[in-house]
Amino acid sequence: MRSNPRTPFRRHDHDSDAGLFFSRLPFLSSLESIVRRHTGSPAYWRMNIELVPAKQEDRTTLDNLLQLYTHDFSEHWAGRPDGELEPDGRFAPYPLDPYWSDVTCIPLLVKVDSHLAGFVLLNAQSHVDAPVDHNVAEFFIVRKHRRCGVGTRVIQQIFDRYPGQWEIAVARRNVSALAFWRKVVAQRANEVDDRDVQSSRWNGFVLRFRIEPRPQHR
Repeated sequence: MRSNPRTPFRRHDHDSDAGLFFSRLPFLSSLESIVRRHTGSPAYWRMNIELVPAKQEDRTTLDNLLQLYTHDFSEHWAGRPDGELEPDGRFAPYPLDPYWSDVTCIPLLVKVDSHLAGFVLLNAQSHVDAPVDHNVAEFFIVRKHRRCGVGTRVIQQIFDRYPGQWEIAVARRNVSALAFWRKVVAQRANEVDDRDVQSSRWNGFVLRFRIEPRPQHR
């Protein structure tokens, strides 16, 4: 299921009013720093975040981003044979072929103000043998743009673009990711089936939920 290829995020300009307020009351500067630490720098509220379908000619770009992603994720493979470097100093290539041959596999590039900032890979594979329209196979935002709301805005755009039955599987060791996914899913889904799964197929948590299309305003 595919939708419009480019849907820029529409921002709100509350940050400009907040900045003026704090600038006129210098004694609240410490409060401002606390607010920005928890909500993201106001600069991020003005950023244009785009999801761009990756084409076959973008494969090298995805391969490069997947090297960064695998490096980040490899800390969760400590004590296991997974995630070792190849003799050429790179991680083993990710199996990307289905993303240009299977209509249920959707590769997306993330851009922040036209700069490449990450990727999302979607497929229709369930970790609990249940019907699913979309599963988040891989999700990556470069470190520069983390913990400031970019990831949340990306996921909300994805939910808007691809409604239906969803599944997100989170590795047991990836504690911070589990907190992120539970929070972002709760913002959109009315009910979430949050399962602790330990099977031959998966060891971790699986979130299953339905995203309804947003009503169209006329």
